Formats: sequence, structure tokens, C-alpha cells
Amino acid sequence: MFIDGTDPNNPVYLVMPSGQYIRDTNGNPLVFSGEAIEGHESGYLVDRHGNFLLQNNAYILSPRVGAEGEKKEKNGALILLAILLVIALVAGGGILAYYLVTKDSVAKDSKASPSPSATSTQNTATPESFAIETTEPSESPQATPSSQNHLPPEVYPGAGSAAVPAEAIYYEELVRGGGLESPSGNLWCYGYDNSLSCAVLNWDGTQYGFSDNCDGEYCWPYNTVTIEQTGLARLDVTTNGGTDIVLPYGQLAYNGNWVCASEESGMTCWSRASGHGFFVNRDGYKAF
Repeated sequence: MFIDGTDPNNPVYLVMPSGQYIRDTNGNPLVFSGEAIEGHESGYLVDRHGNFLLQNNAYILSPRVGAEGEKKEKNGALILLAILLVIALVAGGGILAYYLVTKDSVAKDSKASPSPSATSTQNTATPESFAIETTEPSESPQATPSSQNHLPPEVYPGAGSAAVPAEAIYYEELVRGGGLESPSGNLWCYGYDNSLSCAVLNWDGTQYGFSDNCDGEYCWPYNTVTIEQTGLARLDVTTNGGTDIVLPYGQLAYNGNWVCASEESGMTCWSRASGHGFFVNRDGYKAF
């Protein structure tokens, strides 16, 4: 399938399976224009908002994309430079010819004057200046997920990526299952199609207070961080927790649009659809 992503209003960019944008020699995201084959795991195509194109989100890149694309841009710049040079030469030649003709005409008029007492004022016309406007092309907007530009230092590097990290492992339990637990047993993360939550089992309400949702004399503490497919993470409550499925430190789990990274410092989870997520541990949480 041929895809032309060179329209500045609807650009199409290349994203590697690691989630990093393929960039040109100037560091700008590389615009895609060429053949794309659906269902291949070598790369992804996204629009200016970071949304995947078509189904399966996986495409093989055309040989015309990359170095050859940059070569075409350089050839275009050389052609434009050559055109400007020709215009400058033509303009310069015209000005020189105009000057020589005017000078010769003035000399002849001076010799033909009948009397030295006769004076006249000669107006020498000045040729119009040639102005060539050059407009620098504006940078195409980046289709970077909205959160990656300002990640808190505690967050797992690469969090917010639209692509599934290459080192991530599929866990069926992460969504509509029993969830996953940190090796310490203090963090329990579980997801649904439209939301994902991580409960901190040692939060007892002293950190963030209690919910108004009370069961008899007991009110549930805010001991959970929840994120939906859009928007930032928020505090929430949970009524139960724990699972036998442990996500080891240094390992990533994914299911659908949800990705979680387990580290000794805490747990980072995010939505591949929005790029938003959170980092959480026993000390608190950071939304991004």
C-alpha cells in the first residue's frame, strides 16, 4: 500500500518497535512516503498525534524511505540553489547592460550640446533592485506521545511510548485477570480494557486520606493510582488486592494498550494510546 505522508497538514512518521522516532540528519522526525506492508514487525507508522495508521499497527518500511528520502531533499535543495544562482546572474547582467547603455547615451548628449552656457539637468534612472524572497520551511510537528517530553526522573526510561517495548512480555493476567504483583508484595497492578490501577497495600489513609465511600464504620483509604485510556492518573480506592503472579524487577509486562515496568524503586505503568501514565511506590506517585 502506498502512503504519502509528505503533506505538512497530515504528516506520517516512522516509529521503531522500541517506540523511538526515526529521525533525519537534523534530528527531525523522518516523514514517510512509500510502500507499507501491513503486519510486519519492523516498524510503525503514526500520524502527527501519535495515532497508529490502519490495522495491526505494524509495517515494513519501503527502501525509498530513509537515506534515499534525505538524498531527494538534498537534491531538491541543490536544484533550488542553482535556480537562485541563475536568477542572480541574469539580474546582474541586466543591470550591467543598463548601466553601459545609459553611460553611452549620456556621453553622446554631452558632445552634442550647442553652447557651453546651456545647462541641463540630466536624470539618471536607477534600475529597480531585484529582491528574491526565501522562506525557510517550518518544522513538521512531532508525533511524540504527549508525555515523553517531561518524564519525572523516577519514571522508567521510554515510558509513554506508543509502541510495545521490545523487551516487554505479554501477560494475560494484567487485563481482566488477577493482576500482577511486585516482588516485595506491596504493589498490585490490575487492568481492564479502559483503565489500569496499581494499589499500594501499605497505604492506610495517612498518605492521601480516605474516600467518602464508607462501609458501615469503615471508610476506604486512597491507596490506589488509576489511569484511563485518556487523561492523567488519579487517586482511587480498592477493596481487595494481591495475586500469585509476580512481575520480577527489571521486567516489563504488556497487554493491549497497557504496559507496566517493574523496578526496585517502584512500578511505572502507561497507556500506549495516550502516552500518559504514572510511577508509584510506597512513598507516593508521579503522574506524567
